[in-house]
Amino acid sequence: MWLRLIAAGMGVLFLGFTSVQFNDPDWALWVGVYGVSALLSFAASAGHGWTSMSALLCLGTLAWSATLLPQLRHVTVAEIFGPAAMESQTIEEAREGLGLLIVSLWSAVLWIAPTR
Repeated sequence: MWLRLIAAGMGVLFLGFTSVQFNDPDWALWVGVYGVSALLSFAASAGHGWTSMSALLCLGTLAWSATLLPQLRHVTVAEIFGPAAMESQTIEEAREGLGLLIVSLWSAVLWIAPTR
């Protein structure tokens, strides 16, 4: 039962992530990633675990985040969590990598943990 409640909260969180992507140059990509994450979360909160889709999302976003996370070496925590405006490509890529890592970790939970 606790997983269903957390899944509902994560679904709301991912909807929030989705809503702030529309001003991004590659918004469709990010709306897709966060939208699918929200959908999988709400499905899990209703007791429908789509494990194969969660597995694909987990592995895909993990691989993608691995290409962006090296940028973390070049930014500070204040820059990552500072103003949302794109100040540099490095900061943007570090933020994107962390977002993808969040998606990947949560998708791994949905992949592994039963929701029924």
